[in-house]
Amino acid sequence: MLAHIRGATTVHARIEKLRLGRRFEVVLLASHLINGPDNRAVLDSVRRHLADDGHAVIEWHPPEWFDTVQDGAGGALGEVAVELSGIARHDDLFSATVRYRARGSVWDQPFTARRLSQDQLEQGLRAAGLTFGGWCSPDRTWLTARKVA
Repeated sequence: MLAHIRGATTVHARIEKLRLGRRFEVVLLASHLINGPDNRAVLDSVRRHLADDGHAVIEWHPPEWFDTVQDGAGGALGEVAVELSGIARHDDLFSATVRYRARGSVWDQPFTARRLSQDQLEQGLRAAGLTFGGWCSPDRTWLTARKVA
C-alpha cells in the first residue's frame, strides 16, 4: 500500500514500535486494531502520537459482532470485496482470515481479535492514558478518545 502513496512521507513499521517523534491533532486507528490480543502497545502508540488537545478516532468490533459474524461474511470497501473464512472462536478470542479482492488481485490476511466489553474498552483506554470520548457512528464501530488531562 505504501507504494501507492503520493505527496506524503511514508513509514513502514509495526504500530506498536512506531515512534515518529511528533504529535498530531488527530490519530486514526482503523482496522479494529484495538481488538488485537495485545492492544495496550497499540494504544500506547496512539497516545504517544496524540497532541495534548488532540482526538483519537478508533474503529473496533463491538461485542455483538463476535456473536453474529459467520464464514462468508463480508461486503465491499469501495472497489475492494471482502470475505471472512476459517472462523475459529476460543473463549474471548476470534480468529479468521479476511480475503480481499480488487482489480483481479486477491490477498489474504489472517487475524485474531479479542472480544472487549465497553467496560474493558474504557479500562484499556485508561491504562494507556486515554479516556473514552463517545461514539462516532450509530452502530458503535467508531469511537473517539482523548488524552487523560
